[in-house]
Amino acid sequence: MDFLTTSANRRRLIVILTISVGTNWVGNALVAYYLASILNSIGITSPKQIEALNGGMAIWNLILASLACLYVEQLGRRFLWLASTIGMLLSYCVITGLSAGYAQHGTKAVGTAVIPFLFIFYGFYDIDWTPLAYAYPVELLPYHMRIKGMAIWVSVQNVAIAVNTWVNPIALDDIA
Repeated sequence: MDFLTTSANRRRLIVILTISVGTNWVGNALVAYYLASILNSIGITSPKQIEALNGGMAIWNLILASLACLYVEQLGRRFLWLASTIGMLLSYCVITGLSAGYAQHGTKAVGTAVIPFLFIFYGFYDIDWTPLAYAYPVELLPYHMRIKGMAIWVSVQNVAIAVNTWVNPIALDDIA
């Protein structure tokens, strides 16, 4: 009930809910859970290539998320949230367009062009959603509400993960 008593607490609750759902619903879960399927759909079927890209993406994510943690104070949270989300949206649009182009025409170069944009997408995800998804809700909440807020955050995030796990495969099968 603490979250409903004042308008400031209601805004905090909205931010917590947005971040907890957003950590999995901004497109990263599709790329993370279905990377092999995405790569297969653009003509990359070699297990070695898929493994190398997956390992490279993990290293890329680690480096960018670590660097982002160091520069949060200098760049500001609002700037990072906006730059990250807008950058992910734009790069995801390019990924979708290139994937559709490959599906229609089968041009190898168009399929291969998806790969750098997957890294760009995750680069934008890493500069904000990775380091601030846990830290920002804690910063935002008064001390006496932190445990309640994080309990809500984790609970809602687990529901979002369940939807990703059980609903996305059905949708992806339908849209191929």
